[in-house]
Amino acid sequence: MPRRTTDRVEDAAAWLLCTMGLLSLLGALVAGVGVHSVEAEHGRIESAERRLVQGVLLESVPYDLSGGETGPQAPVAVATRFVDLRGVARVAPVEVRGPMEAGTSVPVWVDRSDRVCPAPTGPYRAVVAGVVVAVTVVALAGSILILGWLALRSVLGRANAVAWGREWERREPEWTGRTVRRPRADGDAGWEA
Repeated sequence: MPRRTTDRVEDAAAWLLCTMGLLSLLGALVAGVGVHSVEAEHGRIESAERRLVQGVLLESVPYDLSGGETGPQAPVAVATRFVDLRGVARVAPVEVRGPMEAGTSVPVWVDRSDRVCPAPTGPYRAVVAGVVVAVTVVALAGSILILGWLALRSVLGRANAVAWGREWERREPEWTGRTVRRPRADGDAGWEA
């Protein structure tokens, strides 16, 4: 067992912080799995409520001048003709990434009321969301634990420095053979050796 109180406090704090670190890992796992479950269920609901139909572009989509030929294309809303779930021909704007010529067949997602909507959330989004939440929890908990450890080490280091200074004042005369002059105990003026 360590002799100094500060050593015992440091050991206890190390055990406590390690335990809290393991619990934060468990919490991150639970949070990540929970978010994954919610997002996966959200994707299943969207998939049940949306249907894929084929549409035909009524306009050409040129290269995006800001992205250039090799840069990423921003989605552009283009008038598209499609047949809804009831068999009625419709025209609505659909977001596509160019370049595409007029007459190109494109996928169109529609909801139960035959309105154009985004594609359902894929399973990758649930995985990414779960991982992001788990990593965020670990990062935050780890940062808090590390800052707590550093703060404790700073306080204990100062306490040790003060204790070592006092100890040195007592031991130094024994090592050097130097006598220490102290004020007289009887209250008289002067010093005693």
